[in-house]
Amino acid sequence: MAGPICFYQDFEGGPGPTAAPDNGSVSFYAGNKLKVSWTNGDGDSGTQIGRSDSDTTIPTSADFTVSPGVTEYETGQTDQTKWYWVRHIRNSLTSGWHLCDDGFTPGPEE
Repeated sequence: MAGPICFYQDFEGGPGPTAAPDNGSVSFYAGNKLKVSWTNGDGDSGTQIGRSDSDTTIPTSADFTVSPGVTEYETGQTDQTKWYWVRHIRNSLTSGWHLCDDGFTPGPEE
């Protein structure tokens, strides 16, 4: 359940993303660390990764930003109590957030 997707044209700085990321997922690597993966909606835009406390609350800011063309990020995080979201950014303009909701359900820390 992603938030609304809005695209803007900034005539002075260039266009924003042409589409939002999709097919987001969260998985483990190196034991208990979290990796976020997605399909790029716009391969020419960078991707921001944010975290929130629920699957209905979009992040208020990005925690990580990766370069255009990248489709996964090893967060180094072990906090399994957060929901992960991704969005594209280009020319300081962003797409809507996409929830990485492949069945990974955050729970209490063990």
